[in-house]
Amino acid sequence: MLNSILVILCLIAVSAFFSISEISLAASRKIKLKLLADEGNINATRILKMQENPGMFFTVVQIGLNAFAILGGIVG
Repeated sequence: MLNSILVILCLIAVSAFFSISEISLAASRKIKLKLLADEGNINATRILKMQENPGMFFTVVQIGLNAFAILGGIVG
């Protein structure tokens, strides 16, 4: 019983990570990222490149969310 609860909590945490990463990419401001990239921030440059073609990123996030939702249903 305790093992199932721990597994479900871990699955919820991973699902939350995928959701947060999806929302953060969609909600990030390009102007702020461009300013940071101009200052030499490598991570801002990477995010700007991802925002140019976000299809693959969102596909992977959706697959991850669905996979962990299915695992949660199996365990629960």
